[in-house]
Amino acid sequence: MSVFYSNGSFTDKYAKLYHTCSDSVIKYLPKQHFYYQYATISLSSSNKGWAEKIEVFRKLLERSNIDDSWRAILNSIIADFYKELDDLDKVIYYKAAASIYDIKSAKRETTSKKDLALYMFERGDLDRASEYIRLALYDAEFYNARHRKAEISTVLKIIEQKKLANVEHDRNLLIGIVITITILLILLVITIILIYKQMKKLSQAQCIIEKQNAKIKENHQKLQESRELLLQQNRQLEESNNIKDEYIGNAFYLNAEYISKIEAIYKLVNRKLIAKQYEDLRLSFKESDLKKERENMYIYFDRTFLKLFPNFIEEYNHLFLPENRVYPKKELTPEMRIFALIRLGITDSNSIANFLNYSVNTVNTYKTKAKNKSVIANELFEDEIIKISSEVEV
Repeated sequence: MSVFYSNGSFTDKYAKLYHTCSDSVIKYLPKQHFYYQYATISLSSSNKGWAEKIEVFRKLLERSNIDDSWRAILNSIIADFYKELDDLDKVIYYKAAASIYDIKSAKRETTSKKDLALYMFERGDLDRASEYIRLALYDAEFYNARHRKAEISTVLKIIEQKKLANVEHDRNLLIGIVITITILLILLVITIILIYKQMKKLSQAQCIIEKQNAKIKENHQKLQESRELLLQQNRQLEESNNIKDEYIGNAFYLNAEYISKIEAIYKLVNRKLIAKQYEDLRLSFKESDLKKERENMYIYFDRTFLKLFPNFIEEYNHLFLPENRVYPKKELTPEMRIFALIRLGITDSNSIANFLNYSVNTVNTYKTKAKNKSVIANELFEDEIIKISSEVEV
């Protein structure tokens, strides 16, 4: 059964659906959300003048958090408003922008290109009108959109008929010229020869220009890649500096605290030795004190690390199935602490074992156990850990 897209019931059906969806968007989304603002403006724009509508939609277009497909839609809407104001220059500008964003977003939308072809036709620029309408037809044929092809074919026919009429006019004019200049055949031959030479030079110049353009594009691509690499390196350097600053600051504090404790121990040892209280001196040093100091060191490490990487626990757990996820409230688990060190760039198992007072075998066991439980391949696990971001802003 065929569908008539211009049928009133078809249009009314989707108009009602649009208003229903817009009401839902306004009801459930926050006011600062793009879809909330778009729905609000769309529903209320019927009460505004064309200039006011243009200003409202232009503010939406200035938002930085919209993608190319929405930029295409907004540019096309603004162009339609300028059409009502008979400002053809602005219409062409915004329709061209809409077409460009349609191409960037790979939507193969045809409306903007079709409208742009019509406006160029009105301007008398038939070559561009023909090029734009053929681009629109190509996109319509790609998706086999019958209603689009029918609509575009009508415009293409008008443009081609006008081009044919111009060709006929030019042909008749050429016949008159040929008849007129027959008696000047020798001069014509000389002119043709000169034109041929000039065309040859022009062709050579175009080849040179094309080569230069290719080189420029290649250099531009390299420059873009270098810029992206530099930005990435800057982000990594900023993050590294931030980590160093945080841990160096804590190191100074901890060193000062440990020096005070060592000084107190020295004084205690000195008093006990002077008093020859050797047994008291032996009892003063307990293994539990050292264990507590190590635990305090881990606490300082965890606090500092989570300050630098506040989303580490959440992002770490995303690498596992829900039943294997663990969310400690204050401190990292031993397993998390190993991968926290890896995120800081300490990948050597010996270094990790020395810091955590584990054996190398224990460290490797923790790592293997975590990788086996993860939802990604074992060889990619540590790469995903390195990708966990901090709050460093570049």
